[in-house]
Amino acid sequence: MDSKLIFWCWALANMGLVVGFGVRGMRAIRANRVEQHRRSMVLASFFVVAFLVAYVVKRLVLGGEDLGTWTRAARLNLYVHEALVVTMLLAGGTAFALGRRLAATRRVTQSPGDPLAPRETLARHRLAGRVALTCALLGFATACGILGGMLARA
Repeated sequence: MDSKLIFWCWALANMGLVVGFGVRGMRAIRANRVEQHRRSMVLASFFVVAFLVAYVVKRLVLGGEDLGTWTRAARLNLYVHEALVVTMLLAGGTAFALGRRLAATRRVTQSPGDPLAPRETLARHRLAGRVALTCALLGFATACGILGGMLARA
């Protein structure tokens, strides 16, 4: 197993953590455990940022993959995976920004002196979070296929 495969094995485990904390956060908010939801989503975000930093370092140190040895189907799976990840990043960033706005409102703090969050902000936060989590789950599934193909080609 070479250094690139070791990196991608770590990346798959890392994405599993992103999905796991995302699901944990979704379940927490459904149970009205707002602080656990916030902590879970912050942890999921941490692992996303950790991957992005590690990926840049990997590209600089180890270089990219030779897609010329990949089948057309494997490349298509990679492109679908990349589109899912970009969508996850955009939706997750939107959910994060909206969540920051919601954090100081009465809907979250339960404090009578705080302003009430607009329902449309809550709805947009919920939708963005669901899109991000769905893309993370599908991204994890496509990453399993990508890594499987890489291991088979090694």
